[in-house]
Amino acid sequence: MLEQISAEIQIKQANSFEKELTQFLTQLKNDISFRSGTTGKIAAESIEDNLKDYLAGKPKGELLFDISEREAGMIQQSIEKDSKKAWLRFDLYRNQLGEVEEQLEQAAANIARAPEDDQLIDLFEKIRELDRKRESKRQEYRSLLEEAKQTKQLQLDCARQVQKTHDLARNQHNSDSAFNNAQETINLLDRYSELLTQARVKTLSANFEGAYRKLARKEDLQLNAHINPETFDVELVDENGSVINRKLLSAGEKQIYAIAILEALAKTSGRDLPVIIDTPLGRLDSQHRDKLINHYFPFASHQVVLLSTDTEVDERYFVDQLRDDISHAYEIVFNAHTKSSVLKPGYFWELTKEAL
Repeated sequence: MLEQISAEIQIKQANSFEKELTQFLTQLKNDISFRSGTTGKIAAESIEDNLKDYLAGKPKGELLFDISEREAGMIQQSIEKDSKKAWLRFDLYRNQLGEVEEQLEQAAANIARAPEDDQLIDLFEKIRELDRKRESKRQEYRSLLEEAKQTKQLQLDCARQVQKTHDLARNQHNSDSAFNNAQETINLLDRYSELLTQARVKTLSANFEGAYRKLARKEDLQLNAHINPETFDVELVDENGSVINRKLLSAGEKQIYAIAILEALAKTSGRDLPVIIDTPLGRLDSQHRDKLINHYFPFASHQVVLLSTDTEVDERYFVDQLRDDISHAYEIVFNAHTKSSVLKPGYFWELTKEAL
């Protein structure tokens, strides 16, 4: 179509050109014949012959559409651009149609797999039975809810009656009954304090036994602590039930005993209290030291301050066992000139992260 329209435009241009040129040639022949006579006629015939030869090479043919150039441009626009858009829309709808057809096929397959109505009758009957039971339970729930509201109202009425009776009885009490009640309360508090003290002393004894067994060596005495709930005196009893004189304990055993008592007191109090220990390993052998390093110092409290020398907490203890539990380390350096001490970050041989 585009080729035919282009050819017709060229034919129309050629026809228009031939028509105008013919009119011009007629006028020219008249002018030449009028002015030049025979010579002019020969020239005009020669021009006419050449013109015919020239026009013979121009396109000719039948006009099938016979449309204007503006209409031809619109048709070209429709074919070259609008048709492409139409194809895109067609392609989109074709893909959508394919998806819909696939969904229809899937739906048909699902419908084909669905059980027959006869097979669903029992299920529908069960569902209806469950619906009836649910409605019955709803009615039962509403009945119980109404009964609960009535019971609650009776309870409130009884509570108001009890409050009225209590107010009346309180107003009727004289000073003697108030004194008796106060005396009974004091006696009750004394008894409560006594029982509470006994319970705390029992807990303290149990905490001491656990702490001592955790810190003592196998060859140490297996000690238990008996605490007097009135005087709070502590008696140490061995595994045979014999009371041990604390003065007969070695220096290391005394220190283990003291640390176990401190840990038991801290646990019994139930409070997070800081622990400060001076020369923690000074009088202990290597086994006792390992016990304290591994089982006491990292767990004694949320904040523990150790005042130690490098011969107590040496490099092995500091680097291999305590490093992960230490947040700050300082060295106390004595200045002989100023007769005072200053704090230097680091533990004798190693600086802390803050100092670095």
